[in-house]
Amino acid sequence: MFVCLFCMAVSSVSAQMGPLNDLTIFAEQGEAFYLVINGQRQNNVPQTNVKVKGLNLPNYKLKIIFADSDLGELDKTILMPAEPAEVVYNLRKGKDGAYVLRFNSAAPLAVAPPPPPAPAPVSQSPSTPTTVVVETPAPAATTITQTTVTQSQGSNASVGMSVGGMNVGMNININDPFLDGTTTTTTTTRSTTVSRGGNVQVVSAQPVTPPPPPPSPVPGYNGRIGCNGFPMDAGSFSSALAAIQDADFEDTKKSTAKSIINGQCLTTDQVVSICRQFDFEATKLDFAKFAYTNTIDIGNYFKVNQVFDFDASKSDLNRFVSGR
Repeated sequence: MFVCLFCMAVSSVSAQMGPLNDLTIFAEQGEAFYLVINGQRQNNVPQTNVKVKGLNLPNYKLKIIFADSDLGELDKTILMPAEPAEVVYNLRKGKDGAYVLRFNSAAPLAVAPPPPPAPAPVSQSPSTPTTVVVETPAPAATTITQTTVTQSQGSNASVGMSVGGMNVGMNININDPFLDGTTTTTTTTRSTTVSRGGNVQVVSAQPVTPPPPPPSPVPGYNGRIGCNGFPMDAGSFSSALAAIQDADFEDTKKSTAKSIINGQCLTTDQVVSICRQFDFEATKLDFAKFAYTNTIDIGNYFKVNQVFDFDASKSDLNRFVSGR
């Protein structure tokens, strides 16, 4: 009974474990600090930049203890992405002079490449074979001349072959009382030259099935591509929205959003979600223009017009897009 309960507890904990994430926290102005995660100090010497690897819980409670005791301490609870990622937070002073911990960026962690696909099964039905020529290097080029002599009547036949200057001859005497009279001889000559100093081997193989096309970054979309890459995963994008919402002022929200998507690819739907975090029409329009080059499915960019209240903003964005 105890063993069963223990196994159930372990299974329950394992099910709650998330992906392995990396967390980096740095001080903008270079203040040295200690980082405490869930009650455990991560660095014994105060640093201005602390990185922790292998975090697999969905959220953590952080405490920042400054080396300069006059700066005080800071407590913060953060959420981690659902997919393996390197998450970066920056430590800085807020407008009221108190230190705050703000989301900076999140990038997918490099993962091992997937195993190569299994070879396609060879069809057993009849098909046209593919001819593959394989060259094997040899010391020098060789010319082979073969001569075949066929004697249709008479009692003598001969076969001769010349290989690279060496003559090989063979005479065959046939004693047959029924063969007599005029002899007719047919000679056939065939020459084969290996021009690159190698032997040529001809191999027959079944047709090879081409590999499947790579997955589309935006499933179901086949239009023009703006940003060449894959969009932010759901976990990273959720953390990005939380960071934008956490900003106190409209200009801070906009600068945070632009900083997050710098070097990232988005879908049109993700651009719409970010635009909805702003309160003013002008901010939405400015960000929509900025995010256009970071958008993959630019053929769907007309969807961004739904965030505007005025036709003038929609017309302005349409003119901007048509001029790109």
